[in-house]
Amino acid sequence: MSEESTAVRFGRMQIGHPQLVGFALTVVAGWIDAVGFLRLGGLYVSFMSGNTTQLGTGIGSLELVSAVMPAFLVMLFVVGALAAALLRGLMTAQRLLPVSLGIESALIATALGLSFTSAPSALTLAPLPLAMGMQNVIGRSIGSGRTFVTGSLVRLGEELAAAALGQRNRWPEPALTWTAMMAGAAAGAWVQSIEPWVALALPLAAALAITVVAVSNRTSANGWEQSPRDRDR
Repeated sequence: MSEESTAVRFGRMQIGHPQLVGFALTVVAGWIDAVGFLRLGGLYVSFMSGNTTQLGTGIGSLELVSAVMPAFLVMLFVVGALAAALLRGLMTAQRLLPVSLGIESALIATALGLSFTSAPSALTLAPLPLAMGMQNVIGRSIGSGRTFVTGSLVRLGEELAAAALGQRNRWPEPALTWTAMMAGAAAGAWVQSIEPWVALALPLAAALAITVVAVSNRTSANGWEQSPRDRDR
């Protein structure tokens, strides 16, 4: 299946297969972060800016006990990113996406399995920051799908300005990225309030589905890889 056949048009802008995968991953990230936020009492499994602020607040107020959990989550997130970056250096771009997504799915499945035990929430959810750290490396490879949207909101403002000046019309992509994160978080919070185990089972099913799509739609390295400038946006 060619990227042309899987592309979606928004005005003059065409969003292809890698970006569609990225949007789906962003929904999963928002969903998982909402579940983690509710279960950990206001900490995050993917949004490390919030955890870093809470870590600094705990240190600055000399409440070191309250700094332990955010520090633990940040460490796990970095380890996940490190693992994915090592994989990126050891394999081709075509293999990186399905392999990394497969590992991410396994980590979500582990968190789901631990949720049926009497383990504390910190241990139960420990696989999730690892998974989200990996996903951010995947997101850099395909240009979308990262677990934060601050940069997307900045880009949205830039692209709206460019559209107003008649230069280009690319604002739907960052707008859709933000919407995907928000929608995922809203859905995750809603399902968590109804049936907690389903709140992890559904993003697991989504991650597995995205993995199957990635395996069945392997393209050339150039089909997935973005320029360094696009990766950082």
